Amino acid sequence: MAMKIIKQPLRWQVGLVLLAGVLAISTSAIFARLAIASAGVSGVGFSLFVAGSRLTIASMLLLPAWPKLRQAQLSPGALLYASGAGVCLALHFVTWITSLSFTSIAASTTLLTTTPIWVALVSWLWLKEKLTRLTVLGIAVAFVGGVLISLGDG
Repeated sequence: MAMKIIKQPLRWQVGLVLLAGVLAISTSAIFARLAIASAGVSGVGFSLFVAGSRLTIASMLLLPAWPKLRQAQLSPGALLYASGAGVCLALHFVTWITSLSFTSIAASTTLLTTTPIWVALVSWLWLKEKLTRLTVLGIAVAFVGGVLISLGDG
């Protein structure tokens, strides 16, 4: 059996992909808020529409990779985990995009970026993982930062 050679991406290609990702994430709340404002509609249903639109665009961008992805065989357990991740992503989008109708972009984004805090706490409570001092310090700093932003949201 011949070994398959995997070609590494060039440094500028990695940088370009990272830049595109940072720009997409950095502007997503602004574009979601603009969509809500231009439609004059808010609520869970419209949030699902905006989320579905975002995922449709992302799917179209990933379409060129489809032939290689189809070759992969997934176990039923992997499909179950993927389905669970999809449900969690849908809940994330619905709650986040809906929050843009009720608070500022800064406050919404601050709440959104608390994900590492929740991962650390759930891992500690559910998986019995030990929290390091640095992790606890990071949680405290993030919490204080969130409080300061919420006070400024007035």
